[in-house]
Amino acid sequence: MVWFPKLYQHSVWTNELSTDGQSIFERLTSKANIALTEDLPITRITFGHYKDPLGKTTYLYVGEFSYDREASTDTERVYRRVATETDLKPFIIYP
Repeated sequence: MVWFPKLYQHSVWTNELSTDGQSIFERLTSKANIALTEDLPITRITFGHYKDPLGKTTYLYVGEFSYDREASTDTERVYRRVATETDLKPFIIYP
């Protein structure tokens, strides 16, 4: 799965990349509860969505992340980086 989280406060979600780049914290901007998921076994190839100082949208590859059920709470989902590189060969379709 490819994931493009907005890594800033948005109208629905507020996502934050930790300062060491090892974790992404996902919260509802309304601070409402999020249903805990027993398992989200999909590794997410992640490109963070940023706004530069001029307001231009930028995407930056930040790694592969997996859901951490143990660290997540009823108001926050936590994803941990499991890889800093992604092998794209399985996704390339040759003629």
